[in-house]
Amino acid sequence: GLDTLEALVGRKQANPVVLRYGFSLLLLMNKLRTDRQMMDVLGQKLTHVQGQAEHFGTTHENVIASLGETYQETISTFKTRIVVQGDPSLLQTRMMPERVRA
Repeated sequence: GLDTLEALVGRKQANPVVLRYGFSLLLLMNKLRTDRQMMDVLGQKLTHVQGQAEHFGTTHENVIASLGETYQETISTFKTRIVVQGDPSLLQTRMMPERVRA
């Protein structure tokens, strides 16, 4: 993560969207690291998702949906948000919100 951030910041024409995503991820990571209860809940949910992935495969719709749900129930409750930009018609297609959250 830090190597990627360093590479992005070092570029003359760094993509501001990627930088914004990166900084938001760093903020969320720091908040999560200090919230022991949230870390425990996230660990339990990810263990469940791992079992699904072993059974169905990592790209199965059930696994993606579970990851999206896990994000909604845990990390998305923090004030810091990652705002996804893109074509609204594409972002609203079936399963796309879950894929983005996953």
